[in-house]
Amino acid sequence: MNTLLPVLLTALALPGTVAWAQTNTAEIVANTLKAVPACSNYRVAGACFWLKCEAFPPHCRVISNVRISHFSPEVVVSTWHDGASHPWADYGRVVTKTVGGAASGLVGMAIDSAGTRFAGERTDRNILYRDTDAIGNPASLVSLGASASPDSAGRAVPAIPGVDELRKFLRSPPPLSNRGDVGTATALADIAALRHGADIYTRGAAAVAQVRQTLASGASTATAPAGGFVRAAGFAAPAAASGLMCPSTSKGLMVHFHSYLDALVWRGIVPAELLYPQTYLPGVQEVGISGLNTWGSLYPRVGSVTQQVPMKGAAVLAQRVANIISQSAQPHVYAALSPDSGYRYFGLGPVLPNDSKNSKWQRLYPHSSATCEVFGSNDTMSLTTWGDGQSSPEEAYSWNLWRRLECCKVEGAFIGSIAF
Repeated sequence: MNTLLPVLLTALALPGTVAWAQTNTAEIVANTLKAVPACSNYRVAGACFWLKCEAFPPHCRVISNVRISHFSPEVVVSTWHDGASHPWADYGRVVTKTVGGAASGLVGMAIDSAGTRFAGERTDRNILYRDTDAIGNPASLVSLGASASPDSAGRAVPAIPGVDELRKFLRSPPPLSNRGDVGTATALADIAALRHGADIYTRGAAAVAQVRQTLASGASTATAPAGGFVRAAGFAAPAAASGLMCPSTSKGLMVHFHSYLDALVWRGIVPAELLYPQTYLPGVQEVGISGLNTWGSLYPRVGSVTQQVPMKGAAVLAQRVANIISQSAQPHVYAALSPDSGYRYFGLGPVLPNDSKNSKWQRLYPHSSATCEVFGSNDTMSLTTWGDGQSSPEEAYSWNLWRRLECCKVEGAFIGSIAF
């Protein structure tokens, strides 16, 4: 005992043994910029042609400009088991703490780190559950100008998701004939429950506004570290202004998705994802190669996944969130990624697994990487599994979603384009 006591005291005194490891806004911006050479794949992809007419003097002319293709760091997707261990310490953790209180009141339940409402519901230890959020990469505030709306004091105000996309889904849900094994009555009940949840969220607008105000009060603190990288990324601002880069479809520091606000569906309280036939078709849209090496299925897009390797399970959940926010009218509470109205985008489809031409991922925490990859690599013949030596002791992870954008700057009425 006398021998062990000094060792224990030394361990307790070491820095970082009590507080969770973490990343922050400045590190995310710096690591994003480091990955630009390896991940951006910038190239001239063609040309666009526009007809521009003027009234005085009356005349029309054809304008051509370049069609650009590159990958853009759209959102930081984080997964965690407990809000206190959210990997993005100076922003994501604050958002989670603030949103958690409002979400509990909005959905009428306590937010539990195991994805349940009561401890007695934690019965299946083979199912991994994680909470998740997707926040606009703060690098866009540096390279493309502040994309979050400013408040009266001139600070960036981080918005949180509303129910606009959920209401779009409710206006035109999937046909009941595609419901799989879900009965008509059950499907109608799910839709009714979602409509009721949207009404509750709307009636709680005051609470949502309070969350937004609270986040806004700390926005200047959260965005301040990024300002130090303006000189490092200064090349990007004039490039975007002249049409040599496609503007991001995300908004810097905007909460595009948060599982606390989407608790009804993400926690399976309302099984709306069962309305999609993909949920019942094994081998369809798997993260990995179905039958050979699969990390998990894209559907149902909820917070639980059966996976023995926690880091792989977290990657599957990140892929699900990316799929949700990259398209409109999904049965979730989120803010969809939307293109800039001043540009014409080409091939901007939903983010799907195993598609390196559409999207890829950069690890931000733990052990940040300066390269990108596609989730689902086959490690069945390897002596080690994916993520060995890169896992997080608190089971919290952050990735950068790099999404391919291809666009032309709008110069008039679109005539056509050529690609090469």
